[in-house]
Amino acid sequence: MVRFYDGCTGLKTGTTSKAGHCLAASAVRNDMELIAVVLAADTGDNRFSNARKLLDHGFANFSAVKIEVDPAMLSLVKVKNGVMPTVQVRVRNPLSVLVPRGKEEKIAQSVQLAETVPAPIAENDLLGSVTVTLEGAVLGEIPLEAEHAVPKMTFSVALGWLLTALVKR
Repeated sequence: MVRFYDGCTGLKTGTTSKAGHCLAASAVRNDMELIAVVLAADTGDNRFSNARKLLDHGFANFSAVKIEVDPAMLSLVKVKNGVMPTVQVRVRNPLSVLVPRGKEEKIAQSVQLAETVPAPIAENDLLGSVTVTLEGAVLGEIPLEAEHAVPKMTFSVALGWLLTALVKR
């Protein structure tokens, strides 16, 4: 199958008296990777045939969609008692989802983002998420994180700023 199936990246076969002829096979096409698992096939040839059918069905009927979060959906988050009034939000990990062909345009995104967070904030702190749905079913979530740290405003920090400003005069 590795030599004859377009895009096949690997497989593992096995046969036992109880499990029959089994196979796990993987293949990649158009940036989409699929895995087919066949258990209890009656012959060695049937396990390969069934795996090809499963992979063919997957490639013909599904699409892998990389979800891009529109930066306009991401607002600055206000910081309470911080040395900066806001913190920028960024996407932690991109998300790819598998959807039936023809439904790619029906994917929706909704942002859940804190309006205000208390300082201190560390870089990469979780501030919200983007929920990805298809016709009401949740496909996944993309974490949103703080792009940079925001220390807490303290008396000594404020005094230091004041003294620096006075010296510069």
